[in-house]
Amino acid sequence: MAKSTVTTLDLRKTGKVLTASDVARLVHRFRNLTSLDFSYNTYISDNHLLQLSPLAPTLTVLRLRGCRVTDDGIVTFLESRGDNWKLTELDVSAVRKDGSGCVGDAALVAITSRCPALRILEMGYRSRLTDDAARSLSQLTRLVRLDLSLCSLLTGAVCGPLSRLCDLRWLDLSATGLRGDGLQILAGGLERIEELVLRHLDQVSVETLEAFVMRDNSSLKVLDLSYCG
Repeated sequence: MAKSTVTTLDLRKTGKVLTASDVARLVHRFRNLTSLDFSYNTYISDNHLLQLSPLAPTLTVLRLRGCRVTDDGIVTFLESRGDNWKLTELDVSAVRKDGSGCVGDAALVAITSRCPALRILEMGYRSRLTDDAARSLSQLTRLVRLDLSLCSLLTGAVCGPLSRLCDLRWLDLSATGLRGDGLQILAGGLERIEELVLRHLDQVSVETLEAFVMRDNSSLKVLDLSYCG
């Protein structure tokens, strides 16, 4: 069989249902993949995910938005290849929730320990993510984009660790449990932030707004405080 030259495979919302065996065959056929997108295929589960482990040496972009993966699946997947992951972009946002099947703390801890090269992390719509795990995000020092929107259990306790992400350019903390005091801590860091999305937050004051816009040498271009109380 000729060696495939395909490096990017986009399988978003495909009509055909792939089995785990189908995914294993794809991995065997496309051994040079650097980017793989399974977004909005609601049948993609932990069993499918585990078939991707052989791609660890090459895969840099993996998108699983709206799939049916869980904490256990992501942890097992990342630990299967130790520190060999080269992922720079990972999207596990809006995953399907079936009973206890959900992405939360265990997955995030595995991500921060196994994927130090990440620059983009999408974990929005994850209500099970808590402050304890979110503090580990400070390890991802190369992040430029982070989505934690609708992670409703997060509080101001995460603002200190997040403020230390010096390269962050885009951050979404909409509909979390953050309040004005935590946001002022956040405003003390994030030196390169260009777009900050803070929709549907409570107790956002004029002082909070000033903390972001009155900073010296601010890079901030977009501050979204729509629907805030």
